[in-house]
Amino acid sequence: MSFHWSRDTSAGMCASSEAMTTEIGQRLGVVPFVAEGKRSLEGFIERRDGSYRVRLVLRDADGAVAWTRELASTSPDCQAATQAAALAVTALLALEVEAAQQHVDARDAGIDAEIDASDASAPAPPRPRKTHDAAAPLPERAVAPGTELELSAVGAVGLLPSASIGAGVFVTRLLARPLRLEVGGYWLAETKADDERFGFGLVAAKGALCGEKAFPAVTLDLCGGLHVGVVHAVVFSGLTPSRPGERAWLGISAGPRVRVPIVGPLELSMEASVVMNALRYQFVNVVGGSDSVVFEQPLVAGQAQLGLGLAFP
Repeated sequence: MSFHWSRDTSAGMCASSEAMTTEIGQRLGVVPFVAEGKRSLEGFIERRDGSYRVRLVLRDADGAVAWTRELASTSPDCQAATQAAALAVTALLALEVEAAQQHVDARDAGIDAEIDASDASAPAPPRPRKTHDAAAPLPERAVAPGTELELSAVGAVGLLPSASIGAGVFVTRLLARPLRLEVGGYWLAETKADDERFGFGLVAAKGALCGEKAFPAVTLDLCGGLHVGVVHAVVFSGLTPSRPGERAWLGISAGPRVRVPIVGPLELSMEASVVMNALRYQFVNVVGGSDSVVFEQPLVAGQAQLGLGLAFP
């Protein structure tokens, strides 16, 4: 029998798959799971409506559901829920493990009888040791489908004349393991060019597709995104722009993101991306018939986000 245990982002600090396997093994006296079993036992924990909720499902060799159990705990931490889950699995498997142990003991007793009846001068065959297959700790599976709403501080270098900070709002949704979709928008405050009579700001929408991998304490994402927005110019002196208004901007980004559960549904996220400025303009100051480039975005820029979000089932 194989064992698969997963956690929603709302229960990211609860016991890992390895910890649950160890707990069940200690209660039974032996770890009853193998990496590739004909049957599978699945467990999932989440925090919803003020309670930690656990669902256990046993599937037979054909994948059909043979047994289910749902548990809930209103305790402020998830230890009570995970302990109850371990106890339920122990009760489910206790008779099966005991029968398997009796079979091993009977087999060993038969070997002992054969040895006693053999010629004392003949070398005794080696007695097989009692062994139990234990599954190697299974990697954490991706979190269950859920939505996250995040408010972020955004910083960038290379999108405007100098380093700029701003803010953004983003929503992510797990599509199908391990893919997650992110959409949102952000604003970068105006910064002055080398010629301080001019300043530039940026507003953009972002869409990204991320692949995620969940670990016991954090979730790591690798994201690729498309940014569509406008760069606007501001004149701080008495000059009058010859072509007032915004200029379209297009960026393509790629980079990692780390998400760390804090408490309950609260989650901290940190992201760093390389951004390619795919659509750029030269902002030119025309004086006396000569052109002077005030600002032009470089081909490659950098962007970072630090956010605080709420995770929902």
